[in-house]
Amino acid sequence: MLYQAYNDAKQSVPESDVLESVLLASIRSCSKVYLLLDALDECPEDHETRQIVLARIERLSKDAPNLKILVTSRELNRIRVSMEALFAEPLHVATSAVDADIQIYVATEVSRDRSLRQLSPEMRSLIETTIASQADGM
Repeated sequence: MLYQAYNDAKQSVPESDVLESVLLASIRSCSKVYLLLDALDECPEDHETRQIVLARIERLSKDAPNLKILVTSRELNRIRVSMEALFAEPLHVATSAVDADIQIYVATEVSRDRSLRQLSPEMRSLIETTIASQADGM
């Protein structure tokens, strides 16, 4: 179906409605499908891109009852309202937990970098805590 959609397209890429139809048909052909959308809050808001994505998620979830969707996002009102319309169950993750993971990641990367390893332990610790605290859960 996807191959046919590309062959039928007068442009290099089929229209988004055609691609959505192909996706829906593919989802319906399976007994259960899991869709993961990570960092939905990072989807651009220009030209209402995020709203278009949210509307398509809503259509897919209504048209394919076998579809299970997991969306990650920072707490943003428009996304929360859209997810509530889908009767989504929110799972809140404390920013402090994410910041701790970020600090562990930064510490690992600092220890791998030859020039950063030469810094004093205090300076490396300052780098790690500063980046983690400024990450704002991202």
